[in-house]
Amino acid sequence: MESAYPILSVLFLMTVSVFAYVLARRINFPYTLFLVFIGVVLVPLSYTDLFSFLQTFKLTPELLFYVFLPTLLFEAAYNIKLNQLVKNIKPIASLAVVGLLISAFVTAILLDFALKLFEIQIPFMALLLFGAIISATDPVAVIAMFKEYGAPKRLALIFEGESLFNDGTAVALFLSVLYLIKEGERITLATMPQIGAKFTAMIILGFAIGVISGILFSKLLDFAKSRHLQVTLMLVSAHLTFLLSELISHHLQEYSNFLGISPIIATATAAVVLGNYGRYKLPHEVEEYVNNLWHYFAFLANSLVFLLLGLIIAGLNINYSEVIIPATLAIVSVIIARAISVYLPLSLTSNDIPKSWQHLLAWGSLRGALAVTMVLLIPNDISIANWPFETPFKNWMMAMVILSIFFSLFVKGLTIPKMMKAFALVGKLTVIEKLEYLLAKIYAYSNVLSELKYLRNFEFIQNEDYKSRIKKYKTELQKTALKLANEANKHKNKFLTILHYFAVGIEEELLKELYAKGEVTEKGYKKFLQKLDAQKIELQQEKGSVSSFDNIFYSDLIEKILHFGKSNATLSLNDKYLYYRALFLSAKKVQDALSNIKKTLPEDEFIYKSIETLNKHYKKFAQKSFEKLQKLLNENEKLLVVYQDATENELKDNIRNTILKLKKQHLITGKVTQSLLGEFKCEKE
Repeated sequence: MESAYPILSVLFLMTVSVFAYVLARRINFPYTLFLVFIGVVLVPLSYTDLFSFLQTFKLTPELLFYVFLPTLLFEAAYNIKLNQLVKNIKPIASLAVVGLLISAFVTAILLDFALKLFEIQIPFMALLLFGAIISATDPVAVIAMFKEYGAPKRLALIFEGESLFNDGTAVALFLSVLYLIKEGERITLATMPQIGAKFTAMIILGFAIGVISGILFSKLLDFAKSRHLQVTLMLVSAHLTFLLSELISHHLQEYSNFLGISPIIATATAAVVLGNYGRYKLPHEVEEYVNNLWHYFAFLANSLVFLLLGLIIAGLNINYSEVIIPATLAIVSVIIARAISVYLPLSLTSNDIPKSWQHLLAWGSLRGALAVTMVLLIPNDISIANWPFETPFKNWMMAMVILSIFFSLFVKGLTIPKMMKAFALVGKLTVIEKLEYLLAKIYAYSNVLSELKYLRNFEFIQNEDYKSRIKKYKTELQKTALKLANEANKHKNKFLTILHYFAVGIEEELLKELYAKGEVTEKGYKKFLQKLDAQKIELQQEKGSVSSFDNIFYSDLIEKILHFGKSNATLSLNDKYLYYRALFLSAKKVQDALSNIKKTLPEDEFIYKSIETLNKHYKKFAQKSFEKLQKLLNENEKLLVVYQDATENELKDNIRNTILKLKKQHLITGKVTQSLLGEFKCEKE
């Protein structure tokens, strides 16, 4: 029975994490911080006979490094938009590379100086190793707070991008310093080229391997037509990239100690490639399933790591009198070093980052799973010259790191929401958000009115109740409409931006539906999606106007930029036809949606004019797309087959959805469902 204890421990911790999540939401407490608190509470329980099985499952270096870490990295990088990453590459790169190096070295220098004041002599290489470990930030808790409190999206992107890529920088520096410690060397003018060469090689080669891996897995998705195979490929991509990077790095080091590959950089890069290229090869339902699956794996990995932090430190053989003073000084040193590593690089590279954002970046640098992973990677038998304590070097380092993590989580983590409110980053709605809020209320009230009419038609609601509710929601709708009219006239350009966003959102939604049904090819899908992304960037810069849509739609320059200098010639005849068909259908859908919006909005000259102007432009888009379709059909008779196939696919998809709906309602059995799908030839793998 004892052999099953580790499994029992994992299942118990997973169950605890579920209740912890629910309870944390109810008491409005950050989930990851709550997990650490529960982990500490579990420590005394683990010493009782009933819960002794909890000590049988431990975070090993292999489990963290090869199982949990690739999962966390991939999930974080998979959903980062490449165009937004490139747009913010200066602040992200300056923080993730330059900032981390500054943080690691400044932490070591400050801690060395402070310890000597207390007559504690610790080798500088040990302090630099600590600096490399503790400088890697963990975005999980902070990003969760950002989403909950509605922090600016760009700030969240910079924070997440920095945390993602400084993981690779931190591990590269950590392994380089650890190598010097193993060799009995230290940082000197003679060893600086060695550590610099190893560090640079790991970053560059890791990036290269990541790009290659991301492209290869994306290409493999072309051959995996089965949904199950596609899901499998997406799931193994993270860990296979990580392990192959480690394997290749091991063989490279046999030829030169200065060569190496950062598996973290490789995995993160591969995830960005797959998230921005490979995912578009997946049907919509598969892509959504894979995304949710990665979210779950990341949730599970984080839950187990944070729960076990308390159990880890409880099991260490440590003389805490040897740790308390160094840990306290380390916490202060890390705070100062982090501030310098944020303010200095950003002042030199990114003048457009507000000071309030910089303050939050400096203070909100929580530490987590990666720091624990690195310290566990330190060999148990490692020795370091002139070590002053009885506590083994690795145990002492583990205690220093975990105490620093606890401080960052429980002190910094709990004060971040207050800082966000103090800097007016949350709470008060921006003009754009206020317009979105009013529009959303109008849509909600309109839907409620439609639902009430539906209920009344089927006599599901009494007449008096129906009248009172109709009156209530119509009154609320009119009040909200008047407020919207007032705000729209005060902020005309902002209102235009909101309308444009609405239109682009409708186009994107329809595009995904068409791609999932096979009514637009992969090349056409990506081309259309890139066009929509270009429009979003224009709108985010608040330079977008109705005329700018013409520029995006027709500009040869933007066309070449989006397709790396290639023109429409890269699309086959079939691609072109389905691409222009998608443009036509999306423009028509936007026109219909705008007409419906106009019916619900107040009779205001500016609002009506804005909607009509945008409607005319989409009418022009539809006309131009239709003309191109007709021209292609007239010049190429073979396209009639494509036209017929697209119509047939649309009809089959309609039949398939009807049959599946009947099955879901238990009106037909699974056997009947399969027979019908086979007869209509509309089954999917």
